[in-house]
Amino acid sequence: MAELYAQVLEAAGAKVERKFKLGSREVVAPALEKGDLDLYPEYVGSYTSFLSKDATVPTDVKAAVAQLATLAAAKGIVLGEPAPAEDKNGFVVTAATAAKYKLVKTSDLATVADTLTLGGPPECPQRPYCGLGLTKSYGLTIKS
Repeated sequence: MAELYAQVLEAAGAKVERKFKLGSREVVAPALEKGDLDLYPEYVGSYTSFLSKDATVPTDVKAAVAQLATLAAAKGIVLGEPAPAEDKNGFVVTAATAAKYKLVKTSDLATVADTLTLGGPPECPQRPYCGLGLTKSYGLTIKS
């Protein structure tokens, strides 16, 4: 995603210094707030949840962006216009696992979650769109 933004900016005549693989939001957000980064592509829902653990992200994009703009402004961050593309988090299993446990939707994991191992980034267990979301939204407790 960052490379895409870099190329668009360069095509418009901007000089771009790329800094990829910076780490998780816990690393990037403070760098952005301190001015160590000038521009960073981010996800509206995920960044909102990062800035406010109690926030409920609206499903309406304009309302979600307005909410994030307020939260970000408190940190000295100004949002650009959101891209028209949309990103949604999801969970996947192999076809063999889906067939074995008759899994079609996330809630189907309820009866087998304690036998499965969840793969994800190190911060997944604490993220509302990852481990916490599985527990809060679906009541799932993954084995590990």
